[in-house]
Amino acid sequence: MLRLAAIPAISLALGGCALSEPDGAYKVEEVIADISSSESKLHGTTVSVHGWLGDCSSGLSCHIFDNLEDAEKVAAYQTLPDDEWMPAMDRGLSIGGGNESFDFGAMFMQFDRVVVVGEINGAYHQPPDENGNQWGCWDRCDHIKPKSIKKILF
Repeated sequence: MLRLAAIPAISLALGGCALSEPDGAYKVEEVIADISSSESKLHGTTVSVHGWLGDCSSGLSCHIFDNLEDAEKVAAYQTLPDDEWMPAMDRGLSIGGGNESFDFGAMFMQFDRVVVVGEINGAYHQPPDENGNQWGCWDRCDHIKPKSIKKILF
């Protein structure tokens, strides 16, 4: 019983918590809309993004979504047809790796409402250049280069 109580306490101590979405925090869909345009205002800036954290346990993938349903669909990609989980994946933002303290905190907040603070990287969503080239990314893109994560309590 004590061990079960320790897990949430550890995640709150490491990652912190927020009572609700902070004022000025962006929704995932707002960030995607911004970085998909050629006039992105968020690319290269550090912002707060709120949403539902997906599966962040493998090290190869960690995303934030506007809703829990999309987070769960992407996590269940091996059991769903591509036309069910791939659109959900496109509605999420990948959270970059390499930040061990972020990854440790995120491991305890999977499928919870969170606020992620990080630098926005729009390189993978930009329209093709004049030669038709477009950047792509497969594993753990850094749409958000994370600095911190907090669980939203209410």
